[in-house]
Amino acid sequence: MNDQRLQNALRELLNLLIDEQDDPDLADLAEPFEGVRDVRTFAEADILTTDKGLVVACEDGTEYQLTIVRSR
Repeated sequence: MNDQRLQNALRELLNLLIDEQDDPDLADLAEPFEGVRDVRTFAEADILTTDKGLVVACEDGTEYQLTIVRSR
């Protein structure tokens, strides 16, 4: 595992949960993500950093940045 792979895996997982909120098999997992409209990598969001991470955009206009920092 490296920073890039972790970032991409988390992005895919979060986008799956956002897209599949009506799927009964994923309903319990997807419920906390109601109101989230998009997840992009820092590169896709044009964030000028060398860090890997995600920008989580919500329907109410708020955004959150999740930075991936390797600790070991």
